[in-house]
Amino acid sequence: MSLKFTASNLSRIKKPGANSKSSLSPLHRSKKESVQKKTPKERLEVIQQNVCMNFHLRDTDSVVRGVDSLLSNQWAEASIFHTRYYSREAKESCQVATDLLFLLRGLSMETKAEIIKYRATQLPRGGVVTINQLYSLFDFRGNTFVDQSLELNVRNGSLRKFIISNALPVILRSGTKASPSLLGQKVTYGYENTEVVARVSDYLAQISTDIAEDVPESNRAGHREALEKFKEYIQNNVSSLFVTNDQFSTGELKILVEAGYLTLTSNHHNEIDVDQYSIAFPQCGTFLKMINSGKVWMVQCLSKAAYKEMLEDALFEKWEGKKLNNFRRPFYGYDLLWILADAKGAGVIEAFQTPVGRGWRLTGKL
Repeated sequence: MSLKFTASNLSRIKKPGANSKSSLSPLHRSKKESVQKKTPKERLEVIQQNVCMNFHLRDTDSVVRGVDSLLSNQWAEASIFHTRYYSREAKESCQVATDLLFLLRGLSMETKAEIIKYRATQLPRGGVVTINQLYSLFDFRGNTFVDQSLELNVRNGSLRKFIISNALPVILRSGTKASPSLLGQKVTYGYENTEVVARVSDYLAQISTDIAEDVPESNRAGHREALEKFKEYIQNNVSSLFVTNDQFSTGELKILVEAGYLTLTSNHHNEIDVDQYSIAFPQCGTFLKMINSGKVWMVQCLSKAAYKEMLEDALFEKWEGKKLNNFRRPFYGYDLLWILADAKGAGVIEAFQTPVGRGWRLTGKL
């Protein structure tokens, strides 16, 4: 706790030759000395390092079930992995998922309506998850298990993997760690690719919906034909991550890019004519922006904490704030557990067990 000083009762006008230190009262000096001698906050007591997130999936080998678990528990008010808003019995007895949100206290009806609209129209239909979240979900089995299991489910047509180009902001610093400042270091800002996963049934349903949707007359020419051709390609090429102008014409590629199903594999203007495009999930960028915003918040929060570590309960309290800030822009009720899972899978943070609950600390990786 910081101490606030008040002005001394002595005159602020110094007499010639007066020593400034002697003008301080004994009480003032004792306060100053106590601040200087104040010891830092003690570190959290660790009883186990590198603990799992304990999401009760130890009895399954199914990455598909992991994806389902992430998607069905992504919203804070409906998650079964904590009871911060409702008991588990209340969630199980609720017939309509949106009822949980509308019954939530502390939010206006306008805010609740905005949340529902955002979730329904601004995010990928059916939902996507990041590879890093799956790594954390199955971290007791290892990343190799996730990679191999995911590959099998991609081949059998259950899941589909997407590589989203230039979606993850990164900061690289070069220089010696001994340098007390960043003046001697070279800082490079850039972007790297990230991987997300979706259920194939959800992806095909999204394409079918867009095929049936009415489009303006000016964009109607070839729109439906391009989407139907793309859907057939997806069904026949279950593990394909990219397409080229060998599979689609220039006009078809333009339509698919505008619809959000393809993205350029490069972010550089001088490579705009590249003939390779990444297969994408429409509105996936909005989802990744939400995840990245959450990781930025989390890194900033832990950076300000003593020893860059904090109990999970304390993180949740800051995440929610006094006015349920996590249910407002840009998170709209997204659960903090999955922000932590994504950051843990990326190696940005690590979990440890204390006598009073799970704790989190920064690893130093950005």
